[in-house]
Amino acid sequence: GRVAMEMLNRSVAFVKPKRPYLEWCREDDDEGLADTVFEDMCAEAHVYLLPEYEDPSSRRRVLTAWWPAIFASMLEGWSRDDATWPQDRTRTMFDKWFDVQMCSVVEDLHIDEPLEHV
Repeated sequence: GRVAMEMLNRSVAFVKPKRPYLEWCREDDDEGLADTVFEDMCAEAHVYLLPEYEDPSSRRRVLTAWWPAIFASMLEGWSRDDATWPQDRTRTMFDKWFDVQMCSVVEDLHIDEPLEHV
């Protein structure tokens, strides 16, 4: 039968770290966890819900508006101390540190359970 679903007014960014992120993690890795954390983050992307977009130019605008927040969130995944973060973060740096795949279609199949912020 047909599955009940609803479109969400969001787009999605799937974000995976690249090698420069790993190298940054290794700088502050007293416990030897950087490689394992990096592998886990590469195996399963971080997913960010963003404003919806309709075409390539509006997709670029969305990512232009939200890359700083995504960058900060990914850095926080390794260190909550923002004093250890790279201070002069740029969009070019973001693109070198992270692989981002975006999708404009977000369908909610689990409509019996309301979305919640936890």
